[in-house]
Amino acid sequence: MTAPERQTPDRWTVVSTAPFPAEALRRFLPEGTDAEIVVVEPRTEDGAVAAVADADIVIGDFTFEVPITRRVIEAMTRCRAILQPSAGFQQIDHVAAAEHGIPVCNCAGANDVPVAEHTVMAGVALMRELAWTDRQIRAGQWPQFGRQNNEVASRTWGIVGFGRIGRQVAQRLAGWEMTRPRSAWSTQSSTICWRVPTSCRCTYRCSLTPVT
Repeated sequence: MTAPERQTPDRWTVVSTAPFPAEALRRFLPEGTDAEIVVVEPRTEDGAVAAVADADIVIGDFTFEVPITRRVIEAMTRCRAILQPSAGFQQIDHVAAAEHGIPVCNCAGANDVPVAEHTVMAGVALMRELAWTDRQIRAGQWPQFGRQNNEVASRTWGIVGFGRIGRQVAQRLAGWEMTRPRSAWSTQSSTICWRVPTSCRCTYRCSLTPVT
């Protein structure tokens, strides 16, 4: 279905399913924009259905708590776009939105680097038993011989999902002298980078779908 042509409204109605204060959202609007901003309450599907009927723009929920289901989309009478303020948009029925001619726009790539850095940080902390060692030291112990010597170098790190974040993870691991199967670095597949049975750590960088 193709979205019908709509004239630019004199006054916009922006409905947010995300827990943003209305005034915080207003700061993102172009200067001089006349807009009514509605924050969905209660934060439920029913609350969203009741709020979106006259929405020109609907903002998705980055906490994924308030779903934008087919039922919510069918309640929209003039929505121009659903804007998701995160990379993930699993709470939005984008198929139903497309059927009603409503584009769904996410922030793909906005958090690639932070997520990749956090992935490496958490993986190395697990390998080096950082949390356990910290607890031992805080208790007055010095566990020099009570833990395995798990260096990162020469180990293999599995990456399932070699999209933007998976590539960022691989790039950051490149300087750690880890095992790098040639096929892992040359593949263009967005499904699997390394799937090595002997991986010391495995990270999943896939979109959340019923399949994954």
